[in-house]
Amino acid sequence: MSDKKQCPLCSGQELKESWFGATQYNGLVFEYLECVSCCSLVCTPMPDTMTLQKMYGAEYLAVNIKATEADSPKDPEFVLRTLRKAIKPGLFLDYGCGEGDLLVSAQKLGWDVIGFEYDPKVAMEVASQTGCQVFSDESMLFDDHGKPKVDVLHLGDVIEHLTDLEHQFPKILQIIKPGGLILAQGPLEAGPNLFTKVLKLSKKGKSKQVASMPPYHVILATVNGQRKFFENHGLDQVEYKVTEEDWPAPSRLIKPILTRNSALWGIRKISQAVSALSFGTMGNRYFYAGRTGK
Repeated sequence: MSDKKQCPLCSGQELKESWFGATQYNGLVFEYLECVSCCSLVCTPMPDTMTLQKMYGAEYLAVNIKATEADSPKDPEFVLRTLRKAIKPGLFLDYGCGEGDLLVSAQKLGWDVIGFEYDPKVAMEVASQTGCQVFSDESMLFDDHGKPKVDVLHLGDVIEHLTDLEHQFPKILQIIKPGGLILAQGPLEAGPNLFTKVLKLSKKGKSKQVASMPPYHVILATVNGQRKFFENHGLDQVEYKVTEEDWPAPSRLIKPILTRNSALWGIRKISQAVSALSFGTMGNRYFYAGRTGK
């Protein structure tokens, strides 16, 4: 099958049936289609407002892996290293701040900090836990004259959750001062890497499977798709790094050895070794820094 919807990353005009399959949540089925141009996968249809509210309520904090947890692929040091290099601290915004750990760390470096979470209850809870300002109203991210006040904006594992990137991302960029810095990191769940290739082969020839889980990640990106996305939005790239992390494979080999998890662990280790020789073209996670126009 094919679909004429546009890829939200590379703007490719043709989507086709993918190797990934579909997921079912709240009585609805969400299929993942593959972009013919960049091979990223796109959730179709995108979750509507009511579904998103159910997905991202306060309980989402319980299933979201904290950056401080041992198995987390998130790298707060990527952000903190950049903040330390600044000539003088300014205003740092963590958009989709989770439990607010990064806000607290940035504040200790002398930065003014604010966080943003879509759910008002989550925003209030994080503000209470951290003592930092956390908003759910985007108008609060601008100054009294409606002008941007943020010097550095961080999108940590956020872009893959946005259901209307064509309109949402330009609005996010408007929050940053002209010439300001945007930092982004997140998964590249469609590769390319050896682990993903083995996963694709394991599904080949099998009937389409429907997993029972929320479509938290509505975009499963590739390296090419993610890079093209930032280019399409006119950002001036400062840094782009691709790594291969353990997640979603186990990070440790646990006995007994002859198990599915052990097999996944072994495949991931081989895949990481291959990706390390690819000069940054293969992996499953990206780290990006770019500047907006002045």
